[in-house]
Amino acid sequence: MKKLIVCGAGAAGMAAAIMAARKGIDVTVIEKTEVAGKKLTMTGNGRCNLTNEDMSADCYNPAAREYMDKALHIFSWQDTVSFFESMGLITESEEGYLYPVSGQATTVRDIMLLELERLGVEIIYGQQVKEVLTCDASVTGVRTDKGRYPADHVILAMGGKAGPSSTKSTGDGYYIAGKAGLSVAETRPALTGLLTDELTFKGGAGVRSLANISLCFYDGEGLERIAATEYGEVQLTDGRISGIPAMQLSRQAGELMGERPFAEIDFLPAYTDETFEAMLGSVLAAAEGRTVTQLLSGVCNSHLAELICRICRIAPDMKVIRGERSADQAAEAVRRLRKVRIAIKGLSDYDKAQVTTGGVELKDLSDDLEAANCRGLYVIGELADVDGRCGGYNLQWAWTSAYIAGRAICR
Repeated sequence: MKKLIVCGAGAAGMAAAIMAARKGIDVTVIEKTEVAGKKLTMTGNGRCNLTNEDMSADCYNPAAREYMDKALHIFSWQDTVSFFESMGLITESEEGYLYPVSGQATTVRDIMLLELERLGVEIIYGQQVKEVLTCDASVTGVRTDKGRYPADHVILAMGGKAGPSSTKSTGDGYYIAGKAGLSVAETRPALTGLLTDELTFKGGAGVRSLANISLCFYDGEGLERIAATEYGEVQLTDGRISGIPAMQLSRQAGELMGERPFAEIDFLPAYTDETFEAMLGSVLAAAEGRTVTQLLSGVCNSHLAELICRICRIAPDMKVIRGERSADQAAEAVRRLRKVRIAIKGLSDYDKAQVTTGGVELKDLSDDLEAANCRGLYVIGELADVDGRCGGYNLQWAWTSAYIAGRAICR
């Protein structure tokens, strides 16, 4: 009987172990912490967004899209639903986002552990894999901090660097893969907040508002360019732009740090130019004798109004008088709500990131995710240079990569 060791008991590792064990492979999982699936229980705000019905290779990093176009046809979001149904877990769709009907991410982890137990898969907790053992360019096992384990196949599923405080994901898998001769692309936090020096709010308050947010930069000729635009609930706090739209832009922001990136936010995205001007006329007509802050209170969040006054260098208590400069300044303040520019100085650290971009380069892996230089060694999940958008895409990669590697080992 073939012997497989899976390094890491996260989403991808547990899935690969289940898929291989179902085909009669003798599987052992080695997990450095005392708990399996810790990060899995935290995904989707504790609800676990398993996958997404709107699944496309375009939802992944450019370096992975060609591969993902093939991979998602091998194991699709429908296959994910079927996989969990085979373990007794039922899913439901919320506008295409698929969750367990229990509404609890712990349910997903627990049902996978039950299946591993049913299949007789041993999980060894509290041992950290240090090295993949090889002979004549083939896997012979692994060495941990407590011993050696022989194997015909090894799957590295140790995750990235995201969330080290809560998940203990320290990126040791990159070191092990590199030691095994695999190329590792530079890693950065992804699906995380954008840092800035231009945001401060009184008393630690902030802004939460639906908006369009564009990631902009200056090209080689100094011209402004738009890299991407996202819509959703944007959050502004001291020194940080967050919320899902900002997180979706974080990977590209990291790539553009040398191009002076900035965020341009439209807090009134529902308005066309024509309807905006009509609204502005109505607001100004009712503003006579009011302060700028009072005028803005009918259009936006009060903390956002304070920010706009700072950006426009207008005294918040300035009274609006028709026909005077104050009326023009008030109009400019309302117009600025459609174009708030905030320079980006960096990304929030790994502790606040949901995933890691970068990792083991796909060029060093076969279509089966086997190392080109070492027979029997596979790399799956976040450890590979594949990262997707928020919305179930990174977990879909976990399930897809687990299936592809598991299928190859069974062959």
